[in-house]
Amino acid sequence: MPVIPALRPNSLAGVCRTGEPLHLKFIGLENKSGEGGAVYTCLVRIAIALLTGLLIVGCQAAPRTEGPVASSPVLPAVLVHLPGVAGPMAIDATLVSGLIDGGVADEAETFDWNAGRRGLPALNGYDENRREAGRLAARLTELFRADPRRRITVSGHSGGTAVAVWALEQLPADVRIDRLVLLASALSPAYDLSPALTHVREEAVSFYSPFDREVLGLGTKLLGTMDRQYTPAAGYAGFTPPPGAAGAYAKLKQVAYDAEWKRYGHYGDHIGMMESAFAASVIAPLVVPAARPPGGHR
Repeated sequence: MPVIPALRPNSLAGVCRTGEPLHLKFIGLENKSGEGGAVYTCLVRIAIALLTGLLIVGCQAAPRTEGPVASSPVLPAVLVHLPGVAGPMAIDATLVSGLIDGGVADEAETFDWNAGRRGLPALNGYDENRREAGRLAARLTELFRADPRRRITVSGHSGGTAVAVWALEQLPADVRIDRLVLLASALSPAYDLSPALTHVREEAVSFYSPFDREVLGLGTKLLGTMDRQYTPAAGYAGFTPPPGAAGAYAKLKQVAYDAEWKRYGHYGDHIGMMESAFAASVIAPLVVPAARPPGGHR
């Protein structure tokens, strides 16, 4: 709303000086006379001065714009990676490098969810892991709010897949990522991914291997999965959709180990899929949309 410029006292005095002619014939006031007429004339002059100020300010308050406003460029596509229970290692760096080389994202960051809790403390720290998932959810929300058009891919290895899934469950209703990559997941096969999948725009891809016996076969059967079930994990046997979840699970693509992957250094064990060549040649083509332009554009 335009602000009416204040009239200085001397300007009002100038408007209301008596004895000066005021040409108001066009509104029928030429016959006003005497003291009452002078006051009336003064009020009319003030009204005209205020109206003139309104018109001037109103004209100045709406600057003219020329042409449409150009949209801002889309922020670079980002990969957020979560390591396993051992924390960030060299294998995580090689995976991220391969995914970047394969065009999954333009930049990457590693989310260290188990700082100070390596190995069994990280595996068994269910409550703390859930809190860390909340911290990741806040980070993903921040990335999304900065530019909802930017591509966000989340990858997790082993125990990191659980924290990634729990983070998606905690996202605000409108916040989405584009792709979820689960590598050798240490969640139980029956864990319901449906709530997390509602926050995935495109697809979730889960790699599993029946040759990952020591860690995700016998290991989680004895020591437990990240969701505290004593059973071979989903990274060993694959996820089992719960009853009534077929619709949500349509977004989940499960990829079993293929012996052809040996040429990329993956022999079906727990960390073979972390090889840079495997990430660039096998994982990336399943994650990158066809003909994704550089800079994060869809």
